[in-house]
Amino acid sequence: MSILVIDDSEDGREIFGAVLAGGGYREVVVLDSAAAAFSYLALGTPCAAAADVKLIFLDVAMPSIDGFQACTLIRCDSRYADAPIVMTTALDDLQSVEHAFECGATDYLTKPLKAVDLLACARAKLNLHAEIERRNARECNLMQYEPFRFAF
Repeated sequence: MSILVIDDSEDGREIFGAVLAGGGYREVVVLDSAAAAFSYLALGTPCAAAADVKLIFLDVAMPSIDGFQACTLIRCDSRYADAPIVMTTALDDLQSVEHAFECGATDYLTKPLKAVDLLACARAKLNLHAEIERRNARECNLMQYEPFRFAF
């Protein structure tokens, strides 16, 4: 299980890595661009195995492909439909926040990040992902017994 951090700023990547490691999260993958993230996630190769990503922190302001576009493209891949995506940016205007959620973001954190907020967000989103996985497993188990239902 890993947390994926996508941020074009070296300082931003170092902060994420240090704070998450300090919070006990050992499996953190830090990438510097959306293109690197697409490669890591094997987007565009649907037959490839999904990366074991449980949470994505995604910077908005990146060159070439911004976080809004990246979020939309990640959400288009069914393998990552349930992975929480938290947009991170210095932009705190209502329009940017709304756009993030329209693109499929689960949450939105403004920079500069506070360690306590980042760790609380990570914990909550990982718990959310775990609950979604449990729900999906229950639904899968129910579907196995569905043919045996009888209407009376």
